Amino acid sequence: MPDVVVDEARARSHPLRLALLDLLAGGPLTATQAAARLGVNSGATSFHLRQLARFGLVEAVGGRNAKERPWRLVVADEGDRMDERDNDRYARWRSRRDDYPAPWRRQAAATYTVHLTPAELDELAASILDLVAPYFDREQDPATRPPDAAPVAVVTRLFPLATPEEVTR
Repeated sequence: MPDVVVDEARARSHPLRLALLDLLAGGPLTATQAAARLGVNSGATSFHLRQLARFGLVEAVGGRNAKERPWRLVVADEGDRMDERDNDRYARWRSRRDDYPAPWRRQAAATYTVHLTPAELDELAASILDLVAPYFDREQDPATRPPDAAPVAVVTRLFPLATPEEVTR
């Protein structure tokens, strides 16, 4: 499987990177500003911003030096667009579910509420990615697909249900 596909998926799924993308939706910030808002060190935010930039999700926008360099989203509403796209795809499938052959009418859906620490949430997200990663190469290389394979949406959302005030820091 192409490592770049897995790397990009990891770039998009890391909790600190998701938090950075959310922050940057409000406008450009330096790594130091983002670190202060997220309660982490600026070395971590700087590293993760560079990783997001590797995949074209954010870009540096000037600044006198690396410490003062602001970062901005390349596409400000990507998360909302992805949610909308996933919701639309699911609604379209449900509306035509009875038209599919019997084996394709099934869905694997589950909703759980679990109590996790931030580290456990990171671990769970990485474990889910590890389960799905072996199938990524099929997107790029059709020869690796079984004859009866079809595109299937795998949508995972891990987020706190508690309000920011209820979450212990």
